[in-house]
Amino acid sequence: MTYKLRALFTLAIFIYGINQAHADAVDDPMARARLEASLAFDVKWLALRDKCNSPTAPLSEDRLHSSWNETNPTGLQQLDDLIVREQIRKGMGQAEARYPSKPPKAVCAMADELVSMKRAGSSDAANKRGSGDTLGTVYRCNADGTVMYSSTKYKSMPCEAIDTGYYSPAAKAKPTKALSMGEAKQIAAHSLLDPEATRFRDLFVSKSGNVCGELNAKNAYGAYTGYKRFFVHALTKRALIDGGTKSSLIGIDYGESCTR
Repeated sequence: MTYKLRALFTLAIFIYGINQAHADAVDDPMARARLEASLAFDVKWLALRDKCNSPTAPLSEDRLHSSWNETNPTGLQQLDDLIVREQIRKGMGQAEARYPSKPPKAVCAMADELVSMKRAGSSDAANKRGSGDTLGTVYRCNADGTVMYSSTKYKSMPCEAIDTGYYSPAAKAKPTKALSMGEAKQIAAHSLLDPEATRFRDLFVSKSGNVCGELNAKNAYGAYTGYKRFFVHALTKRALIDGGTKSSLIGIDYGESCTR
């Protein structure tokens, strides 16, 4: 894999981590670090939304604290409140420095969409996304001069798709040749420690031609680790094996890719 592809994958996993930080275990230090890294950015847009709605009213640290807590229900369980308030003040300062008075209408639209997407949560947000190409696509968006990488193509700001090297906007195209079960099993097992020992069950071909199901692989000690969902994309002929929240790749949605 080239340096460029490795860099894009690192970026993709980092973005996914930020989006999933509040869903990870409370005692996970990496989850706390990701949440803290995104806090000031989130508060900046909460503050801009407040300035759009009430341009003459001063920003309130307590109100922004409450608003941030609504969008990150487990946030205060993961971060010390002193750290939270420090980042809130940082986000407030960024908003004030950027727009001392009411922000432009276009920026207000961005603030509304960013905040609503954050509040909607992962399940409802999928229904409110823009017309993204989807499967595995990472978008580089321009949020009022700030480059933001996301698995969502926002409607209120310019966004361009980035090919991560594994999945791309073209991945939605129909394959020219059907993917067989046998070929899919070989592809999925290829990257595992003991490919020949891999067990498969509940295999099926999705509506889009992907081969989906569950597999059970051996670890370095020769023990089976339990069945995990996987799918092999019919066009790219690349496999995704569900390793849980921390190791899953951004934008890869088993449910979307494996619709019967």
